[in-house]
Amino acid sequence: MSRLRLSATAGLLALLVAAVLPIVAMASGRGASTVTIHRNVTFHGQVIAAKHKLRCRRGRRITVFLNKPNSAQAVAHARTNRRGRYVAPVDVHGHKGYFAVAAQKTLKSGFVCERGESHVIRF
Repeated sequence: MSRLRLSATAGLLALLVAAVLPIVAMASGRGASTVTIHRNVTFHGQVIAAKHKLRCRRGRRITVFLNKPNSAQAVAHARTNRRGRYVAPVDVHGHKGYFAVAAQKTLKSGFVCERGESHVIRF
């Protein structure tokens, strides 16, 4: 009788592992992020994510950089709202190029929202 229970328990455990393993595999992974940047009085834009749209857009740390020939200098920081939008006030000096970067974010499920970078804008 105990062998029957042991084999039944082992069979149920194997079924449980087989059912849960694909769910965990789907939860982890990576998703690309796109960042937009515009300027009128302040720099503003949006983070666009292909997968896990709402969770990858919300609360992302945005850094606006001054584009220099051999390096980039951070000039402003912002955080995205629930819709993935941000506003970063910057004192602009001269006609130079600027771009925005969204930092990588790892969700509780293990899914990674990858770093995103906007195009360079000049004015």
